[in-house]
Amino acid sequence: MSFKLNKIYRLMISIIIVQLLILFAIELIAAEPITLEKLKKSALINNAKIKNSNLEIESANELQSSMATKYLPTISMSAIGMRAAKPLIEMNNSGGNLPVYDGDPANLANAKEYAYMPGSKISLLDQLFTANIMAAQPLYAGGRISGANDLAELNKEISLDKAKLSKNEVLLKTEQLFRQVLVLEEKYKTIKAFELFLDTIYKNVYIAYNAGLTTKNDLLKVGIKQKELSINKLKLENGIELAKMALCQHTGVKYVKDLILITDEDEIKSPDTYLIENDKALASLVELSLMAKAVDAEEIQTQIKRGEYLPQLALGVTGLYNYVMDKSSSNAIAFVNLSVPISGFLESKHEMQIRYIKEQTAKNNEQDIKELMNLRINKAQNDLQEAYKQIALAEQLLKQSEQNLNENLVNYNSGLIKISDLLEARAVLQQSMDIKTNALADYKLAITNYLQATGRYE
Repeated sequence: MSFKLNKIYRLMISIIIVQLLILFAIELIAAEPITLEKLKKSALINNAKIKNSNLEIESANELQSSMATKYLPTISMSAIGMRAAKPLIEMNNSGGNLPVYDGDPANLANAKEYAYMPGSKISLLDQLFTANIMAAQPLYAGGRISGANDLAELNKEISLDKAKLSKNEVLLKTEQLFRQVLVLEEKYKTIKAFELFLDTIYKNVYIAYNAGLTTKNDLLKVGIKQKELSINKLKLENGIELAKMALCQHTGVKYVKDLILITDEDEIKSPDTYLIENDKALASLVELSLMAKAVDAEEIQTQIKRGEYLPQLALGVTGLYNYVMDKSSSNAIAFVNLSVPISGFLESKHEMQIRYIKEQTAKNNEQDIKELMNLRINKAQNDLQEAYKQIALAEQLLKQSEQNLNENLVNYNSGLIKISDLLEARAVLQQSMDIKTNALADYKLAITNYLQATGRYE
């Protein structure tokens, strides 16, 4: 009877394997496989963080162009036109007899002849127009113009560094989401294999139960295990679907339910393949470059603040045009403008001290970040070596679990153990397979994290 059951067992396994292969082939036809590199390229085009980084670079370019115009003359023009409802100046002359003047002042008071002057009304300034245009070229502004341009150039460099950080973050998250899907799919394969095992065991136990060779209790135990596995399988299917959705949303790839991910990775290499000296790694980190630029920015702002308390010199010219009382006139004026701040002398001492404090704060932050980056590299290196060792332990555990299951199969077929012992041995094997899957994925991510921590991830 034991030989007969083993024969049925092998037949059922063969049938199910064929069915799984057919199903897998259909899935391959249904969707085009996507590699990690393709997902990374898509993420660098479609991810919102990358788009925003590009906009920040564009904004920094515009700011730099705007600051360059500060070297050019400032030109302004103004014009005033007026039309009054009534003249602004009105004079009335009542008229009358005016003495005739013969040239001798002595006779003016006793004039005997008069001339009549009629009354009159004079109205002035009922309309006027005046316009002027002025151009002023700054000759010296205390270094504020050059400082503003230096700050704009530095801002552009900072935006480029931030874009590199955003790129690294997007690529890292892309790989994390990619490997999450692969891990879940690998666990799904494991659970499918367990499902196949349970289906086969259930059929064998059912045959044995009908033949009176086992109890109904054994049949129920297998059935319960099948139901538990179905629930876990459903949860895993939903988890895979959500993980794929998250990956597609992050990378901009169109989501399809039968999305297939493939990887062409080489064999597992030892951590020594990736190690690099900390000092060499620190020199290439974008984070430290950003902190150095933050110090430069504070120093430039100190220069600009100092310029606010220095004299300013400008050369200019003004053109004038007036049209009043039906008469027009024009003129041109050249001028030199020297502005010397006096009242801000006492204030400048405190303002400059504030600027020096901010400079020192930026330098302290730079040193702090450098130390933190060094710690991050050390941690990433430790995680890398630990993850590599976990693979070896997981492989040993898997090997022992396989041997344990084989021995339990032999003992069960010989009637030496119960069905629950066999099911437990198979469950342990599934856990061991999942542990190895996680260990491999963790090591891949540990490699990625270490490369990023040392400024070599792309």
